[in-house]
Amino acid sequence: MKHLYTRIARLLALLCFPALLQAQEQKDFGIYLNSGKFIPEENTDRLTNAGIFSKSFYQDKYYVTIQFSSLPDEATKVRLKNAGIELLDYIPNLAYTAAVKSDPDLSVLETLNVRSIFRFTELQKAMPAVVNKDVPAHAKRSGGYADVTVLTYEKMAAGKIIASLDQLGAMILAETPVFRTFSIMVPQENLDELVALPFVQWVEFIDPPNQPENLLGRSLHRSNILNDGIRNLKGDGINISIWDEVASQHLDFSPGRLLNIQTGTAGSHGTHVSGTMAGRGLINPLAKGMAPNATIYSYDYNGDVQVEMSVAIPAYTLISSNHSYYDGQAIQCGVNGTNSAYSLRARNTDINLNNFPYHLHCHSAGNQQTACANGWTTITGTGKAAKNNIVVANITTTETISSSSSFGPMHDGRVKPEISSMGTNVFSTYTPLNSYGTISGTSMATPGITGSVALLVQRYKQLHGDTLPASSLIKNTICNTARDLGNPGPDYKFGFGRINALAAVRILEENRYEINSITTGAVTERIISVPEGTSRLRVMLSWNDPAAAANSAIALVNNLDLSVINGTTTTLPWKLDKNNPGSNATRGIDNISNIEQVTIDDPQAGDYIVRIDGIAITTGPAQEYYLTWFAEMPSIEVIYPNGPENVSPGSSETITWDNAGVTGNQTVEYSLDNGASWVAISSTVPAATTRLAWTVPSGANTSTALIRVSSGALTDVSDANFKILGTVTGLNGSTGVCSGQVNLSWTAVANATQYDIYRLDATAGDYVLAAADVTGTSYIVSGLTPGASIWFTIRAKNSTTGAISERAVAINRTVSTATCTNNCPDPAGLSTTSIGSASATLNWNASPTATSYNVDYKQASSPDWINAATSTTSLSVNLSGLTPSTQYDWRVQSNCSSGSSNYKTAQFATTAVVVCPGPYDVSTNGNRSGAATIPLNTDVKGLVNPSNDNDYYRFVITTGGTITLTLKTLPANYHLALQNSSGSTLQSSTNSGTNNETINRTVSAGTYYARVYPSNSSNWNATNCYTVRVQTGTATRMIEEDIVVSNDNKLTLYPNPANNRLNISIDDLQAKAEIKIYDATGKEVMQTLTSTASTWLDISKIPAGIYMIRVNHDNKESSMKFVKQ
Repeated sequence: MKHLYTRIARLLALLCFPALLQAQEQKDFGIYLNSGKFIPEENTDRLTNAGIFSKSFYQDKYYVTIQFSSLPDEATKVRLKNAGIELLDYIPNLAYTAAVKSDPDLSVLETLNVRSIFRFTELQKAMPAVVNKDVPAHAKRSGGYADVTVLTYEKMAAGKIIASLDQLGAMILAETPVFRTFSIMVPQENLDELVALPFVQWVEFIDPPNQPENLLGRSLHRSNILNDGIRNLKGDGINISIWDEVASQHLDFSPGRLLNIQTGTAGSHGTHVSGTMAGRGLINPLAKGMAPNATIYSYDYNGDVQVEMSVAIPAYTLISSNHSYYDGQAIQCGVNGTNSAYSLRARNTDINLNNFPYHLHCHSAGNQQTACANGWTTITGTGKAAKNNIVVANITTTETISSSSSFGPMHDGRVKPEISSMGTNVFSTYTPLNSYGTISGTSMATPGITGSVALLVQRYKQLHGDTLPASSLIKNTICNTARDLGNPGPDYKFGFGRINALAAVRILEENRYEINSITTGAVTERIISVPEGTSRLRVMLSWNDPAAAANSAIALVNNLDLSVINGTTTTLPWKLDKNNPGSNATRGIDNISNIEQVTIDDPQAGDYIVRIDGIAITTGPAQEYYLTWFAEMPSIEVIYPNGPENVSPGSSETITWDNAGVTGNQTVEYSLDNGASWVAISSTVPAATTRLAWTVPSGANTSTALIRVSSGALTDVSDANFKILGTVTGLNGSTGVCSGQVNLSWTAVANATQYDIYRLDATAGDYVLAAADVTGTSYIVSGLTPGASIWFTIRAKNSTTGAISERAVAINRTVSTATCTNNCPDPAGLSTTSIGSASATLNWNASPTATSYNVDYKQASSPDWINAATSTTSLSVNLSGLTPSTQYDWRVQSNCSSGSSNYKTAQFATTAVVVCPGPYDVSTNGNRSGAATIPLNTDVKGLVNPSNDNDYYRFVITTGGTITLTLKTLPANYHLALQNSSGSTLQSSTNSGTNNETINRTVSAGTYYARVYPSNSSNWNATNCYTVRVQTGTATRMIEEDIVVSNDNKLTLYPNPANNRLNISIDDLQAKAEIKIYDATGKEVMQTLTSTASTWLDISKIPAGIYMIRVNHDNKESSMKFVKQ
């Protein structure tokens, strides 16, 4: 062995001597460890003894640390490995731990820039508490033993180290090869000897047992828009997970979406957190979670969570996991405290997130703000100092920091927490089973992020053929679009700000991101365009950084730099000072973080260069990174209520909106009449405020309510109407007298004219209609499965205003199994009279002992009965609002003092309807203005009346071919003409008298008009209808839903949404038209000219998203939105 030491010393001296003769660039050769910084001796020319190697040898290898004068490239690492020298963990700066075979090929070292070879001392290989033998209570064992976790230099089998442990009286308790760690029980007096073993890289005491950290959130996070808007994102097909107390099988996790992988007694904390993530609000709709269709895999937190995750993530394709717990240990204030350190738990978390890069680990910041002066460095333990996870702060509904939420920084100054979420007074599922509770803490804030991540991943999969995104990209979109709170830029309280899931999903939809990779010394650039009037430009760089060595003082392994360049101006990222944690962020080069952000307020319009520098890719060969950007335009956007919510009069609602570029006060108003009139709630809302409490007017009863927020020229209104009507209270029920029945009753709601009753379909996990339009305040639900346990709820309705209430809190009742013993006879003599196209009268004979009757009806094809009368004493009921030419069932039931009878059923069919004039005869007399778009292959009725009347009907052909226009049932001498979109007549049919008119023609795709007009003025003022029809031959038209017409009837777009081609049909085009397309930021992405009324545009090159199209022609402008898929 001594011969080997001499060979190494001589060879290294030879190799490094030429380098000593060259002028060296000034570099930082400090080694940054948890124990402190030191500069290793440049010793390769003076290795005259075997001390370093003798203490580093174990079995067949030497475990040392090698520092280089410059970073070795990948080819060098391969050459070293082939020669028996394997570089392992990166140690800042310019150093690696290494495993050297006992007889390596040293000739390979002749071309290497090796500066120093050294071994870690015992002080550098362990937590100070281990060195001082200060054993915490949770790690103490009887007999003077302590439990520790040991990280080895490289992965080793237990059999290789047992002999050495036996000599110390130590015993292996657990082995986790994926993390290179062992849990070991060792005599406290032998801790020093354990740390000194050559194969040991790091030692810390075992982790203590985890402990819990104790529908406003949906709108505050903006996930309500993702759930209920056009995207309909609810977490379908997404698996998420939780490590906490075992969650109860609350009804809100139906149908079967909560899988308790580990069993145990259900806890309130785990149940509450799970409900915020993915509850459906089936009992109480106010408790709906972020991703109500996601599947939850539930684990307890009593084992080694990181080990369990290493198995669970790939087994179930877990997208995100929630960790609302801490280690129960007292906070050690200051950046050198153990709770701020990059521990083995943090390292293991990063290993998992590198092994499974689609998974995002979401962790609570903690509730220990008061433990240290001003709250700094109070983030609780359990590995939250990891780099690739996301740590969550707790804010209130008014976006202020909670008085308990823990603050950063971490030991190396990185931003923690990264994001803020509502965790104060959160209403969610609870214990006992099927109850709810309101509690607060970062535990309650974190599941709002975990669930929102599920929605973002669902949307990414929709846009990318079911491919999973990298979690670093999702984290990037969340952080870069967050609403800045607290100090300008990131800070150690709020992180990057409050989550805005809507803005994050738009990054994905509008392709405002880049996935790329970079090597050491390389540079990549991306040009982005900033439109005129932008209020703020945001650019963020992130990457999934490899796990760091546990004894490293700087957790960053691969170092990338971000800068944004505009002409001669270069803007660097925000960075924080861990020694002055309350200070505002400043701009500078960031060498500690794997997430960097540049923001520029009021940027000049033009092209900007986003530059990424590969400063040091120490673990490679290349580092994949994720870049996002977006330009905030001055705007206001209403978030809640945004339609189609249902709220109650007198309730307190939190109006929510987004804004950008607002500098003055904002005015918030509501309308109860679809915007015909507005009532101000406040006209002095500060520019920084985007949430406002509003008491809904008492007595309000409307289906056309809106919210409007404005400031100067900026304004926005709810996208759709919301409804106001009181929610039903006092819902109660009892087992029915007869088998298959449940008797329901409730308290009358002011302004309600009828009620809809729902029962839960347990298989689908959704409510289905049990009875519609029930009058009164009681109802017997029948036809149910005897003995079944069923949940019921109810909505109030107003038939005049169209108002509908929110669902009432549901109740559970057991269906009767009793055989009816009452003597209440069945009704008889059922008959239907006065049958029309939309009405009928139902009749029956009196039953001898009946005091009243219940009557229901339904379309024969529908399973759902509609209540026509409850407890009526009449022997007939009039029905109205029926559908013509439709078969109906109806039934009647007798009510007696002893109970209710069976239902007796009958049928009838409504007659056909002849409407004259039909609903499409709406054009302005004598011209095409206001002409209705008619369905093809359908008879349309019209009336030539009054004087000067000419009737026009608009129709659209999407694929050219043959068509036939016919005019029949003429009451006088009428003619028929076919016109193009500009009003030019293409063909006419002018037969005499009341003979039918026919036009056969081959047409191209476009918009056309059928004109019906009298031969002379004596044929005006008709009282009978004609019948016009457009029949397609080889021409076709796509489904109605894909054809969208502008409000002024000047533009027709199809298909909408569109993939690669979009057809534009322009009415009244006389000359050329200019067509421009703008993206959601207002940037023009396409421009063209056309002189034809129907034009196909190639939109295959523009990204998916929502666009505005504007058409200018003949001094007129028309515009409308379309969606590019």
